[in-house]
Amino acid sequence: KKNGLVTGMAHITGGGWRNIFRPNPQIGFHIENPLPVPEVLMRIARHVALDEMYRTFNMGMGLAVTVSGSPDTVVDTFRAHGFVAQVLGYVTDEPSKLFLAPLEMTIRDQDI
Repeated sequence: KKNGLVTGMAHITGGGWRNIFRPNPQIGFHIENPLPVPEVLMRIARHVALDEMYRTFNMGMGLAVTVSGSPDTVVDTFRAHGFVAQVLGYVTDEPSKLFLAPLEMTIRDQDI
């Protein structure tokens, strides 16, 4: 495999972070370093359960990209074009399971 090769992309829109499974529902994700949540969404979260927020809104992440090997080139390319980009975590072999480590929260694709 080539290092830094994009292997999947998911636009995180309506439907929240469940959209991350669109390219490949046979994998899962362990998120250790999510992007900051915009203030407007934090205000809504005062009245809505946090797990529901992640199932409904993008929580500040508009696009998820999976990469084989080192993601440095992909992250640098996005940043060079004015986007906020960072490594969020890693892919797992647990199908359709998203674990948000900072929140100790699991979202599964079937939790619709």
